[in-house]
Amino acid sequence: MKRHHPAPPPAPRPEDAGKYRILVVEDEAVVARDVQMQLSEMGYLPVGHATRGEQAVTLAGETRPDLVLMDIQLAGGMDGIATAQAIRTRHGIPIIFLTAYADDSMLARAKLTDPCGYLLKPFSERDLRTALEMALYKQKTDAQLRASEELYRNLTAQLQVGVVIHAPDTSIILSNPKAAELLGMSDDQLRGRSSIDPAWNVVRTDGTPFPGTEHPVAVAIATRRPVRDVEMGVFRPPTQDRVWLLVNADPQFNPDGSIRQVIVSFADITARKQAEGQLRVNDVVLRAVSQGVFITSPDRQIVSVNDAFVAITGYAKTEIAGKDCHFLQGPLTDPRTVSAINLALRHAVEFSGEIYNYRKDGTAFWNEFTFSPVRDEHGQLTHYIGVTRDITERKRAEDILRASREQLRAFAQRLQVIREEERTRIAREIHDVLAQELTRLKLDLAWLGRRIAHPVDEGTRTELAQKLSSMIELADVTLESVQTLATDLRPVVLDSLGLGPALEWLAEDFQRRTGIPCTAGVAAALPPVERAQATALFRIVQESLTNVIRHAAAKRVEVTLASEHGRLRLEVRDDGRGITPEELENPKSIGLLGMRERAALLGGETEIAPAPGGGTVVRVTTPLAAPAAAPLP
Repeated sequence: MKRHHPAPPPAPRPEDAGKYRILVVEDEAVVARDVQMQLSEMGYLPVGHATRGEQAVTLAGETRPDLVLMDIQLAGGMDGIATAQAIRTRHGIPIIFLTAYADDSMLARAKLTDPCGYLLKPFSERDLRTALEMALYKQKTDAQLRASEELYRNLTAQLQVGVVIHAPDTSIILSNPKAAELLGMSDDQLRGRSSIDPAWNVVRTDGTPFPGTEHPVAVAIATRRPVRDVEMGVFRPPTQDRVWLLVNADPQFNPDGSIRQVIVSFADITARKQAEGQLRVNDVVLRAVSQGVFITSPDRQIVSVNDAFVAITGYAKTEIAGKDCHFLQGPLTDPRTVSAINLALRHAVEFSGEIYNYRKDGTAFWNEFTFSPVRDEHGQLTHYIGVTRDITERKRAEDILRASREQLRAFAQRLQVIREEERTRIAREIHDVLAQELTRLKLDLAWLGRRIAHPVDEGTRTELAQKLSSMIELADVTLESVQTLATDLRPVVLDSLGLGPALEWLAEDFQRRTGIPCTAGVAAALPPVERAQATALFRIVQESLTNVIRHAAAKRVEVTLASEHGRLRLEVRDDGRGITPEELENPKSIGLLGMRERAALLGGETEIAPAPGGGTVVRVTTPLAAPAAAPLP
């Protein structure tokens, strides 16, 4: 059997400096050449072509590409998925899969290699460009994140806090000198010991035993999340005393998602704990100016509140005194949070959280609060101190942000649907119109060929002349269909003459198709408009005119474009029924969201509102020197 050996990588050229390097793994030579040509035209540097998995792994090690385009279906002992896994494991190079199939089981295997994306054959140059840009951006951000984590670890090693690294079984792997000092043991004595060993005799702030399952290391391993600011008292056997530590735990992961280690950092807070009661009272006094403060007896009856607490709740001090600290809770209060509060009170430990409360007038508000037990010198609980803050506006802003993200997700899904619908429409146009017209033209040509093969008399000449006239008309219709299809995809006038003439053509075409008078007023001294900006503004006008047809019932439409003070100002105004507030706030209005997103990508703003005197106005302003951004399709 003939062995396939990878060709040596070409010598670097000065003009290729700075280009992203792409390795193509594809066993169909024609497809591979086409992909490499597209890569070169887009400004990337193809560094090689492999047809088999073993060859691809070797070539990836030799050329060190920035990214690999990998065909899932490869001949030989290694398919594309196995090859991708080998390249990721040995070289850490990101992968984009190329496939002509979308089999669920195959995609499930492919996901295990953590690819940067998929391209379904046949794909367009635009699909390829988008996939490459997204993959390279992800690779760049991942590298920055890894560098940041490495810097964080190095800085932690230099801090004057204890740092201990634990294996997934909670045993200690490594510790820094400060950790050995705080725990009273050398690194060799600490190594191999379990962090949840009962010999540490760890206790909570209230003196009760700290279960091993609640140790920050155990919690970080169980939840796979960082654990923050846990206070614990640790017994030191060599010195026979107890040190109070403020502990943080951070899990670190292997490429396959399993936990590699847990980094624990801790600071000595023994001195702080000894004076904590007085410090807490002083802290409350300082914070009382802007935050609500309440003090309860050990049985949780309120004995005192400050003025800020009165302002937040609406209750007078005389109405609050003697009430249980739960009196602000109402029917929408989260029962899980209430249970957590009750548990903290039962054990007399500090609690911090957010809860839904009610004012005296019945209005609800989000309350962020903390309460802490205060003990005397003998350790007896004397009272609780609580600090509360109204965070309703912050929660409302979070809800708005969450809704905005949902809109963007819906917008992205809608864009995909629109792309597929447009592809289907174009395919139908080609099949139902162009194919049939060309078939008729072909049959007429065949008929013509048969007739001219015989002697031609006067009657035949007339018949041939009529047939030729019919064929010319058919050719004209076919050409017009092609031009219409091309114009629907992207008007030639936009690229050849610019935004102003394109808007004038769009207005004329709209008027011709709908019968609604439509004018386009373009400023005479309009400066040149950058291509991406022109495309985005053209699509905004298209969407606005589509909305006029669907919803406005307008009798006239005006489109204006001008520049002032270094900004472009675009307006589409109609005299129809006018947009309603409900339609403006509808999160499912993908068209309106799309217009706003196109303007935002250019650093601009969009205003959509009822027009004075009736109708709707869409107003977009963008800077002339727009940021470099690819327009939405």
